[in-house]
Order: sequence, then C-alpha cells, then structure tokens
Amino acid sequence: MTKLTSIAMASLALLAGAGAHAQSAASKVYIIQLRDEPAASYQGTTAGYAATQAAPGARFNAHTPAALAYTSFLRSKQLAVLSTIGNAPVLSQFDTVLNGFTAKLTPAQAAALSLNPSPRPCSWA
Repeated sequence: MTKLTSIAMASLALLAGAGAHAQSAASKVYIIQLRDEPAASYQGTTAGYAATQAAPGARFNAHTPAALAYTSFLRSKQLAVLSTIGNAPVLSQFDTVLNGFTAKLTPAQAAALSLNPSPRPCSWA
C-alpha cells in the first residue's frame, strides 16, 4: 500500500509540474501603457495633484513633493488596473517618462486587460 501511495503521489507531482509549465509557457510579457500622463510631462490636469512638468529650459526633478505625490498616484492606478485581471507577476513599473508597467500575462489576462478603459489601445506584433 505504501508503494502504491508513493507512486500515486509521484504521478500527481509530475502532473502538477506539467500544468505549471504549460501555464508559464502560455504567459507572455506585456508592456502596458496607461492613459494618465507620466510625471515628466504632467501638467496638473488631475484634481489634487500639482503639475510636475519642468519649466522650459529646466530639468525635471522627480524628488519634489508634487512629483512624489503624483508618481504615488500613478502607481496606485497601475495596481488598480492589475487587480482587475488577477494575480499577474509585475516585472517593472514606470512613472517618469512612461506611465505603465510590464507584466507576465496569460492570454486570458491579456484579453481581460484589453477590455479595461485605463490602458491605451495598442496593437501586438
């Protein structure tokens, strides 16, 4: 009986591993760009958040209180978009020159994300 149980457990472990591999093989990395302006070009159009774009001839400063508040706002919106498609691994988040993130998505998650109005429309090659 112990030998049969060991064989059954080994078989289940192999099947579980194969399923996990199939799921990860089906996942792809996507770059998702959201509609809100990134901090470097943000002109203060969202209520409660001051403009962060540098004046002409000046350099952008990501460490000002306005920039820190706005980038925190962008990151929270990125996470809100992610929460609508389930538990997808986020590889990177961007908020200075691009507002978006990279994530490893299954085809179903990518399809669900395409229905969300927050990301910019895009075409995939």
